[in-house]
Amino acid sequence: MIQKINEKQNILGDNIGFVENWDFSRANLNEENRILAITQVASICYQNPKALGSESLYNRLAAESQGLPSSSFEFVPVLLDTSKDRHKEILYDSHKLSNIYKYGEEIDNKYILTNYRAIYYDYEQKIKEIKEYYNSTVASPENDINYHEDLKILKERYLGLFNTEEECEIIKEHFKVFLFKVDFPTRSQMVRHRVCWQELCISGESKITTLQGKRTIKELYENQFRKSANKLPKVRTYDFNEKRLVWSEIKEVFSTGKKPVFEVVIQTGIKGNKLRIKATENHKFLTLDGWKELKDISVSGFVATNGIFILDNIDELRRITLEMINNKVTKSDYAKQFNISELSLVKRLQKIDMIYSDISFEITNYHLKSWCLENKQKMIEIGKNFKEMAEHFNINKNTLSKWFRRHNIIYSKEEIILLKKPSWNKGITGENSHSYGKILSDKSREKISQKLVKPLGETALGFRFRIHSYWMADFRRSKILEIFNNKCARCQTEDLSNVELDHIKPVRLYPNLAFEESNIQPLCKKCHVEKTLEENELNNHTYTFNFVESITLIGEEDTYDLEVEHPDHNYVANGIIVHNSRRYVSGKRIPFEYYTSEKLKGFSAEIGEESYDAEPIKTSIEDLIKYNENMYYALLEAGVKPQEARRVIPQMGYTQIWGAFQPKQLDNYFKLRLDEHSQWEIRQTAIAMKELIEAK
Repeated sequence: MIQKINEKQNILGDNIGFVENWDFSRANLNEENRILAITQVASICYQNPKALGSESLYNRLAAESQGLPSSSFEFVPVLLDTSKDRHKEILYDSHKLSNIYKYGEEIDNKYILTNYRAIYYDYEQKIKEIKEYYNSTVASPENDINYHEDLKILKERYLGLFNTEEECEIIKEHFKVFLFKVDFPTRSQMVRHRVCWQELCISGESKITTLQGKRTIKELYENQFRKSANKLPKVRTYDFNEKRLVWSEIKEVFSTGKKPVFEVVIQTGIKGNKLRIKATENHKFLTLDGWKELKDISVSGFVATNGIFILDNIDELRRITLEMINNKVTKSDYAKQFNISELSLVKRLQKIDMIYSDISFEITNYHLKSWCLENKQKMIEIGKNFKEMAEHFNINKNTLSKWFRRHNIIYSKEEIILLKKPSWNKGITGENSHSYGKILSDKSREKISQKLVKPLGETALGFRFRIHSYWMADFRRSKILEIFNNKCARCQTEDLSNVELDHIKPVRLYPNLAFEESNIQPLCKKCHVEKTLEENELNNHTYTFNFVESITLIGEEDTYDLEVEHPDHNYVANGIIVHNSRRYVSGKRIPFEYYTSEKLKGFSAEIGEESYDAEPIKTSIEDLIKYNENMYYALLEAGVKPQEARRVIPQMGYTQIWGAFQPKQLDNYFKLRLDEHSQWEIRQTAIAMKELIEAK
């Protein structure tokens, strides 16, 4: 099982900091041990002791990044014996540039010590190769028994690979895992080593795509401290389950100090248009092989950039279309789901030789003057006006209007009179209207709602004004505002000068809820615009892969990162999809434990100058710590979220971090950190680690 071997307490002389040596050698003995190993790490990283042994957390981490496991899977070591047939199969499948070799080490010229995450990465690559082979040789691989059998064998070979007790003893000798409790500056030094821990950050210049427009990450960081600052805006995140970009809340924006950064230049395929971003070498980018740190991405490689419309992605278009056909969703409803016309949808399907239904669709040539004139006359003959003509040919009214103007095509006075439709209200408006001030009964509302309902929520356009008028009547508006205490339902502002009533579930999708009081909320103009943006076609976009032109070391810059409230942990910066997770524990778990160096102990300082016969204020490090404690509790009592309140905890606060070392990594750590010129605090961690390893 996963267990602590030994520990070295009081490494910094204050009875707080420690280094623990843990045995993870049996993590790949069986599936249960794998789960324990991963969740053992996660229980610290996610600040949740209940996470230990959680299968749901394990499964989420296993599919964290486009179906590939998180870095916590690097804590599961795997030993491959070059002399054993069951291991030879995997080693034979792999090449020297595979992840098995890349993240592994050769032991005693007989064994390859790697990790389960590397195994999983190579397994996914083999899956792709098998699928490509069968797609090129078999018309329908899904119906081929051999195809499914090959996938089953591959899964058993890679993911069903476990080590024996004897192999675990060899792993124990070479694979070392430590849990550290150190101050923040020491942790910052430690994470510079290429070991399994993470500290991700990008340059402060990087522009983040938000609902309020593009903002630099530095701006977002600074704004969150302003007293008058509003809630942090939502950012674009790629959802791997929905396979589209969505909006997600920012959990926290944080500064990660001055660090060496690299400038990455990406070709977009558009002449003269290049994407640029500055990031540290360990920041993660989405690549063809899943999430990779910048140091592992080569020039001429590919990274994911945002903005391509889902239905412009051929693979996605084919997948979604088949799904729609199987669900018997009509072509019209399919088009509405993505806010495009049927014509646009048909043209896309024609490009990939797909037919959505047996109904033929006339391709209109509205850009030709002859077509516009001919069909204008045809529509007039059957009594259809311009708007009805656009609907007849399934063309956007504004688009058709644009081409009519270009061709200088107009309707004569006689034609306008001929096509004029009688007013629905017979010209009677205002107080003279029979419905003025009328309160609809529940039965009447239900009848109207039924009239509004068409397949997949299509709304009859003629009732839109009626819906708006119904809710904007003074007595209804007042009632809704009263329910929400005369505040915006989102930001809680009490400025009602620009409050607008909003359908929580949009009428175009839920027309049956158009007159339901429970579906109405007051929103300020800013929040209303934001919600509308969330609901529009912006969510119908996915990423595309683009070519890395260059990676250049720039020098040291102030760096920042942010964390989002989304299980896929990513956001869009400078048009590029980047990862955001940080796997160390912040001060929440141990908020009031501090490291005070010898130089700071007993230190006190005078603040201010003598004036008005007043004595200067004296303060000490202990006073500062006590002040921060009181402020932290005060913020919590005021309703501030813990992750926000922790910002007042100074750098001397303690934190916990896991580290997993293979032999060469450990040797390098000792070589650098046992040196007498190394920072005293981090040297103590190295001394403690060495003593624990050498202890009998």
